Amino acid sequence: MEDLLKQMILAFATAGGCGYVNYYILDNLNKINISENDSNDKVFVLGLFSLINLLVCFLFTDIFKWNLIASVASTLSLTIILSFTLFPWVIGKYTNYINKARKDSFGNGEFNSKSVKTILFDRNEVLFVYVFDLRSDRLLIHGCMGWENQKSKDYEFSIYPFPGLEKLTFDEAMNKCENNDDVEAYVNVDKQIKIVIIPEPK
Repeated sequence: MEDLLKQMILAFATAGGCGYVNYYILDNLNKINISENDSNDKVFVLGLFSLINLLVCFLFTDIFKWNLIASVASTLSLTIILSFTLFPWVIGKYTNYINKARKDSFGNGEFNSKSVKTILFDRNEVLFVYVFDLRSDRLLIHGCMGWENQKSKDYEFSIYPFPGLEKLTFDEAMNKCENNDDVEAYVNVDKQIKIVIIPEPK
C-alpha cells in the first residue's frame, strides 16, 4: 500500500511538471497565448496537460507494466516530443475550426493564438517605430526597432537612432497607416503609450 501511494504521488508530481513543460514549450512556439492576468485560463491549460501526462504515465505503469522510473522518464520524453509535434497540430486544427465557425456565424474576425505584440513586432524586416503618449499624442521617441523582451511583465524594447528618419506627429503617422496596409498601430493602455510601426520601404 505504501509503495502504491509513493507511485501515485510521484506520478502526480511528474504529470504536473510535464504539464508545465508542455505549456512552456507551446507558449514559446506562439501556439498558445495566455495573459498574465488570465490565471483561470492558465490553471485550466496546465491542468489539462497534467491530466494527459498522468494518463500517459499510468499507461506505462499499469498497461505496459513498466517500473516507475522508466514510466516517468518515458512520460517526460514523450511529452516533450508531443509539444513540438502533435500538440501544435491539434491547436492548429482547433484554431482553423474556430475561425471557420466565426466566419460562418459573423462573416469575419479571425482568432489568432499569437499575442498582439508578436504579430506586430516579430517580422523579418527593419521596423521604424514612433512612440506617442496615449493621451496627449506627444512624440516620446522615434527610431529603428532594436531588441525587445516580449516575455517580461514590464514590456521592454530598445530603439536606436536612424540617420535621416523624419519626425512625425501622431496624425502624420496615422495617415501612413491609412495609405499602407503594412503600417500598424499598437496601443498599450497599461503603459499609456501607442506605437506606430512602419516597415522600411522596399
